[in-house]
Amino acid sequence: MLLTVKIIWILFPDFFEKMRKLNKIELIIFLINSAAFAAWIAWLVFFGHGALFSQDGIVVFFPCVPIFFIYFIVFSEKKKDN
Repeated sequence: MLLTVKIIWILFPDFFEKMRKLNKIELIIFLINSAAFAAWIAWLVFFGHGALFSQDGIVVFFPCVPIFFIYFIVFSEKKKDN
């Protein structure tokens, strides 16, 4: 766990600062999205046998597109209205 935090700190130094700036709704969306991403990876590991070895295997990777799209929305820079 501590190693993971150190790796995130090295690769993305402003990650924890951005996490502190999230409001409660964005934080809940981030946590639900992260749980969905972890569940998708677990499903892919245990039940996605042959996804890389068949032509129809690319369909298995489509669920990650909206997951990353939500990450981009949550961590996008908000424009300040003056």
